[in-house]
Amino acid sequence: MEKILIVEDSNMFINLLKSRASRDFGFASDICRSYQDAETLLTDNVTQYKMAILDLTLPGSPDGEIVDLVNSYNIPIIVVTGRMTEQIREKILEKQIIDYIIKGPHTLDLLAFTMRRFLRNNRVQILVVEDSNLARKRTRHFLEIQRYIVLEANNGKEALKQIMDHPDIRVVLTDYNMPEMDGFELTAAIRKSYPMNKISIIGMSAAGDPLLSSQFLKRGANDFINKPYFEEELIWRVNQNVEMIFLMEESMK
Repeated sequence: MEKILIVEDSNMFINLLKSRASRDFGFASDICRSYQDAETLLTDNVTQYKMAILDLTLPGSPDGEIVDLVNSYNIPIIVVTGRMTEQIREKILEKQIIDYIIKGPHTLDLLAFTMRRFLRNNRVQILVVEDSNLARKRTRHFLEIQRYIVLEANNGKEALKQIMDHPDIRVVLTDYNMPEMDGFELTAAIRKSYPMNKISIIGMSAAGDPLLSSQFLKRGANDFINKPYFEEELIWRVNQNVEMIFLMEESMK
């Protein structure tokens, strides 16, 4: 049976997490209640964990040191925390975790959703269309942390070729202002052959024109993101669009 690692000092929350992981995913759980427990387990254990669910503040780990420890074993991490500040947010995102979840009534459902899409993402292809090499690589980096398969194109014409060569692409993230073929033209061209339930298109722009979002949507885009964006916003919107495509495919079976 595949395993996850749970590092948490609340017995009630541990039991809830164990039950949900077993019920929804068939995972067994190894439990640690402190930094020291986790350190001992990881030192002596050769188990390949599918992921780890970590409380940010633990005995022996008052400032999130547990994240660094588990990261050193190359285990994908979801942080669950009862406190969040801008400083904490920046610190944990630098560690390239899957996501962070703030404790509350929604925690278990959101955690299950996050686990499910992470386990599925390595089968999902996403195309990033952007003429700025720096911006394209940044977007790719964030998506690859989520285990997505990421393809790239410099402009709309290259993007259409990538879509022809890779028919399993599910999401296209496209900038507006590009040479050869801009984001509007690319969106319209994709929609001639691929409906919204086959490929989701997310427009992006730093132009600051409030009309751009509506014009992307009018041409067949599913969503729009203003640049610069927060990493969480990008990932959340991509995840939601992927989820919608899977739901539409299921409904048509």
